Amino acid sequence: MSEWIKCSERLPDPLQTDYEHRSEENKHIIYYTEDGNYWFIGFGCYLYDQKEDCQGNLIPFWESVENIGEEVEVIYWQPLPQPPEDE
Repeated sequence: MSEWIKCSERLPDPLQTDYEHRSEENKHIIYYTEDGNYWFIGFGCYLYDQKEDCQGNLIPFWESVENIGEEVEVIYWQPLPQPPEDE
């Protein structure tokens, strides 16, 4: 089992994506909040999509798979384990 990784220490490589390219290969387990009050463990992606800075550069952000397209605040994450192999 993977250990939790603090976002302030390391982030995964952001995925270059749109809605059609999100998949199991780029999901992570995340500890996140949507409103700053309640915290959840779920699945999410760290990606570039349509969020830009004032110069038009894409900014990576976290989103939960429950609310695709909405940014969530993540403080810890871990990669998903590999699926079991059939014998």
